[in-house]
Amino acid sequence: MCFLNVKQKIYVGILMVIYIIFLLGDFWNIFNTNNFKFISIILCFFMTFNYKEYISKKDILLLRVAKFLTIITDYLLLFTNYFFYGVCIFSIIQIIYIYRHNGTKNKSKGDYILKSLLVVIISISILNFLGFFKNENMLIITSIYSILIIGGTIIAYLAPAYYKENYINRKLVFYGMFLFLLCDINVGVSNLSNFGLFSEISNNIKNYSFDLIWLFYLPSQIILSMSGRKY
Repeated sequence: MCFLNVKQKIYVGILMVIYIIFLLGDFWNIFNTNNFKFISIILCFFMTFNYKEYISKKDILLLRVAKFLTIITDYLLLFTNYFFYGVCIFSIIQIIYIYRHNGTKNKSKGDYILKSLLVVIISISILNFLGFFKNENMLIITSIYSILIIGGTIIAYLAPAYYKENYINRKLVFYGMFLFLLCDINVGVSNLSNFGLFSEISNNIKNYSFDLIWLFYLPSQIILSMSGRKY
């Protein structure tokens, strides 16, 4: 962590305190931790505004947009029942990350695919809002999101093509996306029964997976926020 500047160390220190608090609250079921979790995501967003040097204006802008949308998404998932729209926005966030981390590789083909997926996600959201095929829409959007998070992690692994002169940045990008993937694997396991899949899975496994979600999620968000600075 010696590569962090003073402001980053302050942010990370505060976030680590919050992280420990809500992990204890979740694992021991002592109190509702949603407020602590939401505050941590807001701090991750503001962290991206403390960098004097960054890879490019486009890179930092994409990161900030993704972080702002993450605030909206986590509000929906933590404090409302609008889970479908939360997954839709998370899918858009993954598209932004893929676009950011892909850089200039296969740009025209990649742009076409990402824009097509964006149109599909928006269309599904509108159909769901109008009351069409609600159950099917949730299954479709979670399938799209699964493809995006797996693809995004692979692209992050290949990010050296974009961050070739910035070793620390490319490591942060991959570690952040890999932890994001681990988080979503646990989201999937904890919600399998909602789709009528593997209903025999024990409550203990589901509850354990649910507790592990934020164990991976907040570190992923901190690391991705850190990747905005040029090291």
